[in-house]
Amino acid sequence: MTPLVSIIIPCFNAVSYIEEAVDSVYAQTHPGFECLVVDDGSTDGSVGKLQKLLAKHPSLQVLQKPNGGRAAAINFGIARTSPESEYLVFFDADDVLHPEFISRCLAAFSQDAVVTVATQSKTFYESIDVSFPTSRSRFTAGRWAPLNLPVSIQETPFLCFYSCTGQGPWAMHRKKELLEAGLLEERLNQGKIHGNEDTDLFCKMALLGRVLYLPDALYYKREHTTNVTKTRDMGYDLFREIWDGRIRQMAAVKPEWILLLHYYQRMHRPLRDLKVAALAGKDFVQKPSLQKLRWFLKLLLSGLPTLVWGYPWFLTIFNARRHKIQNSI
Repeated sequence: MTPLVSIIIPCFNAVSYIEEAVDSVYAQTHPGFECLVVDDGSTDGSVGKLQKLLAKHPSLQVLQKPNGGRAAAINFGIARTSPESEYLVFFDADDVLHPEFISRCLAAFSQDAVVTVATQSKTFYESIDVSFPTSRSRFTAGRWAPLNLPVSIQETPFLCFYSCTGQGPWAMHRKKELLEAGLLEERLNQGKIHGNEDTDLFCKMALLGRVLYLPDALYYKREHTTNVTKTRDMGYDLFREIWDGRIRQMAAVKPEWILLLHYYQRMHRPLRDLKVAALAGKDFVQKPSLQKLRWFLKLLLSGLPTLVWGYPWFLTIFNARRHKIQNSI
């Protein structure tokens, strides 16, 4: 059977989890897929585990490359997918897919101009049977303030991803547009930086077509003490440098685009700083320390002054040109 969907699993030192991840692929109710596991220079026996899995799943493709980070591993896998496949899914080797992940994502692509379909997720520790839903925050510009889109609204605008919300590996992408977008940004997965390559990709895909979020949790995210996101720089500053630069370049052609950069700087970021400041203040009260106090004051002094002059700008200038901005994207 010609594969309609190519599923790529980047694997680095996931010997304890990779079998469950692969099994979840082969438990899909939709049969039209190929599965490629890209071992990214593992040193913990993952390769040996994968070779044993070939007896259980003969169609599994096991690829190996020197360690280069998640984005590079996925790009390596994309280049080796079947030319006939039309959709791409990539998820981490310690996570698990719901059996209907493929079928329900494919169904959503029947709508016009859809390039990416994402889902909600559940978080689990040792067993999927003991998991809890975690709806993705998707903050965009509301009429009076940033609005977190409810799960009932599937359409997800570019501004959500540019503001670093809504991103994640729980998605299926149309292959043609993903190749046009330029694959995953490998600079966000090098050295001590690991993160926001999904955010970067969602931004690029949202500029090429519609991104939908399904209301159901079809992706299971495993939490454990060795999650890479817990041990490395998430690449937030580099992501901002990349995308703020792109916004400025696009504003040279369409001046309305610069308002998106100003919206982030004057509304989204100060509100985020104040939200984190509230949590930091609570932490300081519970366990006081000079370091915690400094962190609380830094966030407070960063967010409050900016918001004081940013909010009037949002209500007047931004809202007055909102429709022109939306039509420009």
